[in-house]
Amino acid sequence: MSEATTPLRYLVTGAAGNLARQLVEQLRRQGHAAHALDLQAAEGVEACDVSDRASMRAMLERHRPQRMLHMASMLSRSSEEDPERAWEVNATASVHLMQDAIDAGVEQFFFPSTNATYAGSITDPMPEDEEQWPSLVYGVTKVAVERMGGYLHHKHGFDFRAVRLPIVLSPYAPSGAATAYASHAFVAAANGEEFVFPVSEEVGASSIYVRDVIEGILRFVDAPGEGLSRRIYNLHSFAPTAAEVAKAIVARVPDFRYRFEPEQLAMDMIVPLPSVIVDWSARKDWQWEPRFNMAATAADFLQALGVPSR
Repeated sequence: MSEATTPLRYLVTGAAGNLARQLVEQLRRQGHAAHALDLQAAEGVEACDVSDRASMRAMLERHRPQRMLHMASMLSRSSEEDPERAWEVNATASVHLMQDAIDAGVEQFFFPSTNATYAGSITDPMPEDEEQWPSLVYGVTKVAVERMGGYLHHKHGFDFRAVRLPIVLSPYAPSGAATAYASHAFVAAANGEEFVFPVSEEVGASSIYVRDVIEGILRFVDAPGEGLSRRIYNLHSFAPTAAEVAKAIVARVPDFRYRFEPEQLAMDMIVPLPSVIVDWSARKDWQWEPRFNMAATAADFLQALGVPSR
């Protein structure tokens, strides 16, 4: 993993979340000052609501970050349940934060986008410049931030950087993410619980293991700006069907019990997604390359959950 040559000051929102907590840990291990924010205070995490603009301005003034990782977001299921609040948190607060970051002299702003920004008739493999017409409000809010980040880069030279993530497999996957069924299946298997897949067994989409995501993001934010050909990059690793996820688990947890009961929201989100996402620019511009396929993911994931290797 590429590392910055000198310690930097980071401000990380949504720091108790799936990816952010691991990014904070890694940044601190590398010797950076990673100031962590989330709705609730915890050890090493300050309480702050990203939709409270005055409070976020105060945090920018207090910590004077050189880089921001804006990871806070309402997820797919909760966004569908409350679209107005989702727009306020995911879109409006993000736009305000970018504008205030410019005023505070923040040198770089990273934003995690998603393949939920696509829907309908999507080309598979999906090219890097596929049209984005999301069908759910979560994807709509992410597109809005992408566009505003691009605008601020063009208008002010703001170093906005984003990656569109496919389905992320992680031990910390949130329950509110309708696409996180594969992660939830691993956790259920490790706990000896039966799992109900909310999609049919042949359904699958582009996916990635969390360790590749963390390494990729940190490599990206350390990449020299002059070598970037775009502001927003796609990432892709592998594309297991739900049945293949179950098979990979059973290979290591033979008594894993599961069944398939498709749920409309999960099917609506997963079925349109491509199995392969072209990520050639990330591979060329900042040497992105995933290390984990499905088998390696299953082995590492279950080991992280305390399941002995077979």
